[in-house]
Amino acid sequence: MCRSLLALLGLSFAAAAQPAITQVTASVRGTDGNIYSTGVTNSPDFPTTTEPASRPSKDDFRPFVWKLSPAGRVLYSSLIAAPTSSPRSISVNAKGEVLIAGTTVETGAITFPETPGAVRPTPAANPVFLVKLNASGSKL
Repeated sequence: MCRSLLALLGLSFAAAAQPAITQVTASVRGTDGNIYSTGVTNSPDFPTTTEPASRPSKDDFRPFVWKLSPAGRVLYSSLIAAPTSSPRSISVNAKGEVLIAGTTVETGAITFPETPGAVRPTPAANPVFLVKLNASGSKL
């Protein structure tokens, strides 16, 4: 996504030390009229409404999610602490909770936040993930 579009949406970047890539991979309009988008970024200065646990580096793409009002105002923007993961779809339920599904690269270490007792089959080339964020986008 180009910086001019981000600026149009009210999302601004400080000058980055290296070129950054931000790519939207899925979007949906909720029944509330808001637009929900997910994708990946390697921008260390990706604009968020809450401070993430860590920021990506030029070689470390992180998934993100944002919620925009029908007028284009940012309601929330957040990084998901899951390097090497690629969101593929997004949906919103009646409570306003966001569900994101995608794939992640298995590196032998747990790279995606997991709930206790999560199923971890034998490592695969591209295991899938599903996350649910609360309606405010602040918690998995």
